[in-house]
Amino acid sequence: MSVTLYRIMVNSRNGTATVTREPDKRRFTQNKDDIKFVSNDQRTVIRYKSTSPCSQIPADQNFLVDSEKGPFTCVVVGDHVFECGRMLEDGFSKWAETNGDGTPVDGDAGGNG
Repeated sequence: MSVTLYRIMVNSRNGTATVTREPDKRRFTQNKDDIKFVSNDQRTVIRYKSTSPCSQIPADQNFLVDSEKGPFTCVVVGDHVFECGRMLEDGFSKWAETNGDGTPVDGDAGGNG
């Protein structure tokens, strides 16, 4: 299995965030690839919209990254997209000028999915 790190770097001066993947993997394979999240801001949360690639991260719910979470195995095939932000008194608030990222998962060609 390979692990891809999603690094969420928050600029505390202006509230923007940048999301990068290490390595810069474009597609993931079901049951073979893992993902992990890290952030330099302990308030960071992610929220997968509609579907999530991992059973441990519910879709449409706020998931606290804190400084590090994972690894999680990609088990659900599909094109999954997450937003990243933080929790404020009135709920989830996206980091400024960031759209999050995606986790596209293809079926396991070996027949395990």
